[in-house]
Parts: sequence; structure tokens; C-alpha cells
Amino acid sequence: MKIAFISYEYPPDTAVGGIATYIQQAAQTLAGRGHTVEVFAASPTREGTFEIGGIVVHLLHERSIYDFACVAGHAFAKRHAEVEFDVLEGPEYGADIAKAIQLVPEIPLVVKTHSPTLLLAKINHLGYRGEVLKDFLRQLAAMGKAAWQRRTLPPLHFCSDALRGAVERDYIEAGYARQADLIASPCRDLCKYAVEKWSIPGARVRLVPNLYVPRPELLSIPIATRTKVIGFFGRVEVRKGVLDLAKAIPAVLARCHDVRFKLVGATQPIPGTDQTVSDLIAKRLGKWMEFVEFTGKVSLNEIPAQLASVDIAVFPSLWENFPNVCLEAMAAGRGIVASSAGGMREMLDEGKTGLLVPPRRPRQLASALIHLIQHEQARMEFGRLARQRVLSEYNAERIGGLMESTYEEAIALRHAAGPRK
Repeated sequence: MKIAFISYEYPPDTAVGGIATYIQQAAQTLAGRGHTVEVFAASPTREGTFEIGGIVVHLLHERSIYDFACVAGHAFAKRHAEVEFDVLEGPEYGADIAKAIQLVPEIPLVVKTHSPTLLLAKINHLGYRGEVLKDFLRQLAAMGKAAWQRRTLPPLHFCSDALRGAVERDYIEAGYARQADLIASPCRDLCKYAVEKWSIPGARVRLVPNLYVPRPELLSIPIATRTKVIGFFGRVEVRKGVLDLAKAIPAVLARCHDVRFKLVGATQPIPGTDQTVSDLIAKRLGKWMEFVEFTGKVSLNEIPAQLASVDIAVFPSLWENFPNVCLEAMAAGRGIVASSAGGMREMLDEGKTGLLVPPRRPRQLASALIHLIQHEQARMEFGRLARQRVLSEYNAERIGGLMESTYEEAIALRHAAGPRK
């Protein structure tokens, strides 16, 4: 097959998050299975066609994710006229393919769900006491009677600009996703979201976990480490549950005096405020801050060394899709404590390869961390099983085959339906 990906994110120019890693590994895996693969991605510094990691990548000099779809759509249409791609894939986030399917309405399309913009915005706003959303709801209640009489809702200017923008983006993302021949979601939560929130028929939604090919440096990390360090990996933001982790830290340190904490990742601003999440954590921890280290943003090449420096990896997210950081920690053989909300529940095999804790439960989070600290053998057994699961469940052979069958089905559906109107 001739397969095209359109994604704002792609390493190394726009290695923003998990989408970049997924697209890169998917492209390389499919190329290794004999398919022709090309990627259309953004770059803040250069433009042109390059071979990156054995993949033909068309880099478009575009800084704004919101303008990228238009530029990428025209670039794709021009290239499609030359090579005639069989199928196109892109993320729902940002609606990167919206213009491409307008210009090439006959192209079979698979939309891969990662994290819809509105879902992320709601979680971040609600996670910090929900002030912005609560203010909107108060305004909504105050205007409720008049709104009911008009049979219309109050305007969205009562909520924050970020949340209002997310609502507007959701209309675009949902509308574009509905034009896909198939939706491929990495976890059951996102399958449900597509059906319930976007009104996409369940018959057009497929559960296709993200493939993950571990780096050798991760697989070579000894499972039997004793660093006495607990590490959080990811953006230090409200959605990742770091405020709950901050509440759990004193309880852990009160029982385990020789433990240290490390938060690895770039800190993010708190919606609706002028402070960062790390500022708030430091303020709340007070005297306990001497046991906590913020590393700031680290490069992908530094991740194996950072994982090797901890015994336990903690991911207390309010919700997650199918995060690469958890897969990396599994490959590294770390003992893992993770949120049960979202895809990590499936990744950790319903708690068989790591401990699961409901989100917003700092006491339970502390208890789980203390358990792994005090039971080394259990922690190491979890690490062994987690590494084994990554290699058996998310490898290129198994997931690559699922991707191929999804593309073939999308091609058949589009050919039967004809060009989009």
C-alpha cells in the first residue's frame, strides 16, 4: 500500500508529544513491512522533502498548528496527484487532515484518536478547582430563565478563552472525524468518546492500540534497582494529576524517610492564573520540597537514563489516552503506579503488571507508592511483567497487522461509497 500520514507533530522538528512518537514509529514499522510511506509534517525552521529515519518526510515551514491543516492539505493534494496514495491517516487533535479531504475527497481516511482538544481542556480546567468552568455555570444559571425563554444558550464568552477555543475546535475535530471511513482508537475510553460525544456509529470505530518499539537502552536497564527514587514523567500540568501527587508526597515521606521524588518534564501554566504548576506544588509542599526535584524538560535521548535513576514510575493522571511515557516505564522494567482512568488501565492489564489507583485519590496513591517501596520483590515482579507485556502486546508484528487490516477495510469502504460530498 501507499500510505500517507499528515501530522503537525513529527520528530525531530516538532517532537511536541506522544503524537509525534506514534507517527514516527507507525511510519517506520509500516515501511519495514514493505509499504510505501510518506509523512507531511510541520517544522518551525525549514521546508522541503527529506529522508528522516528512512521515511520520506515533507516538512512545511509552519509555526501555527491552526494554519497547518490548510498548508498540509495543498501539499498532500499535489503529491497525491503524482503518486496516488491508497490511504491517508492523521490525528483527530487539531484536525490536521481537514483540508486534505476537501481537496482529495476520494481518499480513504483513517482518523487516529489521541486526545480531543475539548476533552483535554475540560480536564485541565476542572483539575484546578474548576474556577473557570464554575464561573461559566454560575453565569449560565443566572441567565437560565431568559435563555430558556429564547430557547438558546448564553454565549460562550463567560468561560475562559482557552475553554471557548476548545469548544470551537471540537466542532471542527468532530465534523472532520465523522468524514473518516474508520476511527482507530488506542483504548476503550476513546472508542466510547467517539461514539457518545461525536455520534460516530460504533461500526466505524476500531480498537487499535498504539504500537511501541522499545529502545535498546530501556530494555537494558536492570529491573533490580534500589535507587529509592520515585519518578513522575510527563508534562507537569494539572491533567497529569501532579496536584494529587503533591498531596500524597508528605504521606509517603512520613512512612519512608529515605525516599526522594523526581518530576521529569516541562512545567505548564495553570489555566486562568499567572503561576505554573511547579510553583503551586512547591508552595503546597513547603518543608517537604527538600525531598523533591524538578528536572524541567529533558530530551528524548535522556529518558532512558532518567528512568534508570528511579525504582518506581508514577502516573496519577486525571485521564490519559495511551501515553508513551507509561510504555517507556514498562519497557524499563519499573514498578508502576498509574491512574485507572483511560488507557493505562488496559496497558497495565487491569492491574496485573502495575498498581492502578482511581484519579483524585491522593491517599490511595500514597498507599500504593508505600506498598511498592516496602515490597521490593513485588515491585520487581511488576517490572518484569510490564516489560514482557510491552514486548508481547504492542510489538510491530501484532499492531502492524492490525493497522494494515484497518487500512484495507477503510479502502474498501471508501471505494464502495465513492468520493465525499
